[in-house]
Amino acid sequence: MENRTRGDRVPYFAMPFVRHPTEEIGRGRAAVVYRTRDDRQRTVACKVFTSHGLTKAVLYVLTGAPNPYSWSEHAIRAALNRREVLAGLVQYWFDDKLRLPKTHGVAWNEEHRAYELNAEFIDGSHVPLRCTSEASVNDPLDDLVHRIMEPLQRRLIEAGMDGLVWQAGLGNPVAASNFMLERKTTGEARWVWIDLESGVPALFPLNPLALLRFYWPRSWQHGRLLFDDVDIAKLREYLKQHEAALDKKLGTEPFRSLLASVDELESHQREWKQMRRTTRSIAYCRAKRRITAAEAEWYADRPLRWHARLLQHGAASAARRVVAASKAAWRWCARLDVGRAVRFTWRFAASQRFRRHVARRLVSQRIASWQERQFLDRRDAARLRNETRNDEAASYVADFGVHLALNPISKIIRWWILPALFALGVINGTVLFVGLAAGGPIIRTMYSMLRVLEAAVAGQRCPWVALAAGVLPGIGNAAYPMQLVHCSSDRRRRLAQFILFDAFAAIGRAVPIWGGPNSLIEAWSNRLPHAFMRTLQRLRLWGVLWQGSQKTHGR
Repeated sequence: MENRTRGDRVPYFAMPFVRHPTEEIGRGRAAVVYRTRDDRQRTVACKVFTSHGLTKAVLYVLTGAPNPYSWSEHAIRAALNRREVLAGLVQYWFDDKLRLPKTHGVAWNEEHRAYELNAEFIDGSHVPLRCTSEASVNDPLDDLVHRIMEPLQRRLIEAGMDGLVWQAGLGNPVAASNFMLERKTTGEARWVWIDLESGVPALFPLNPLALLRFYWPRSWQHGRLLFDDVDIAKLREYLKQHEAALDKKLGTEPFRSLLASVDELESHQREWKQMRRTTRSIAYCRAKRRITAAEAEWYADRPLRWHARLLQHGAASAARRVVAASKAAWRWCARLDVGRAVRFTWRFAASQRFRRHVARRLVSQRIASWQERQFLDRRDAARLRNETRNDEAASYVADFGVHLALNPISKIIRWWILPALFALGVINGTVLFVGLAAGGPIIRTMYSMLRVLEAAVAGQRCPWVALAAGVLPGIGNAAYPMQLVHCSSDRRRRLAQFILFDAFAAIGRAVPIWGGPNSLIEAWSNRLPHAFMRTLQRLRLWGVLWQGSQKTHGR
């Protein structure tokens, strides 16, 4: 395919466009992103479109083929045209508060046998997570949601960009990962909309009202499932209404280029969207070189034969995956060092010093992860690492693990050993009743008493909260997390706060479908401890005031 340019606009295809990708910097449902350099020595983000796992299966079921950006030339060109149009519109809507990265072009990646999109590399971070209870005046999460994503959704709907609303976050918490916070040379920050291409149709919002009120009606209006669809007629009408303002804001030539991009978008979107299910499937396999051009032409006239071939290929592929998974599991078992695992378990169970060492390593790894994601600078990370040597908060992580490990042991003792001893006449009914009713709290209390004695001998803070909470049935396993929450209420203990905030962020990342790194679910979960600590701090303040008032009345 030849290179095609128009004025200063980027080429559609350049072969070869970039060097071999050197560093993977991101992996999502629809693409893998690499940082590399192009032939002009510019640092670029090379987005190679792929599809795998559940995402691939969903697209196969709904459309007949995986991610269209990976195999359809018209789809990837439409993606480029949309970026050209939205670059101007976003500038018109948000001035300098939000922008799109400069797109350098698209090309066929022979190594992955998929199309790639090359854009400006953005040196920044996603929505920053909190690691302390100190709340800043301007929360980046609040700024992103209420001043960027929600206004962007309204603007996109006005302009007929119905399918892009999914990537802007309407009912889609994962869309927060599509935006990055860029630090400018002046010290200010602005948001960059880095990902505009969907991985799945807009059918799985977290908020069901968004599905009922917007996505289903618009899918019916477009006559298909929304997948980055643009209502060209509505877009042209919007541009006509705002022609004078756009011309003044962007300039005459850029506005004309924007209109030309709309024309090309209409052409490529029509060619891509009008493809039938069987045609999509054949085109995908042709792009992956699973069939030749002659075979593709032959199967195009014989859809039943083609679908029979797909079923045969799917069954064979499933069988191969089962065999490969079985071999991988066998290799993992063969490599498993049982003796080392037993030694580690024994040392972890018998030595508080070893448990403290393991906990500190885990916390240090989490600090490094936050630093890599640019949520901690070098000074704050060094301060937290220094606290791991002196603060007992890190050891509470290991203590929580011990409580969880004691739980199955407690159940074995309570439901197997004690009944057996009662049946043999070794213990009486009273002992059996007490063991069944309070066996778990007793075992937890015995462990926490040992920890209190160790801390007292070493001159450290004693885990009194964990000791008291461990007695309570039902919530006793959360004794050391509660101890951690208590420690976190002290603003001076930054390590305890970091562990707590990181743990809640991990819960958000573990949420299926709508969670994951850099999602709104992760950010919302991360901010939950702030409310807990504010409540504890207020209770402490009320306690101090109450004691002061009692002393005053006593006088």
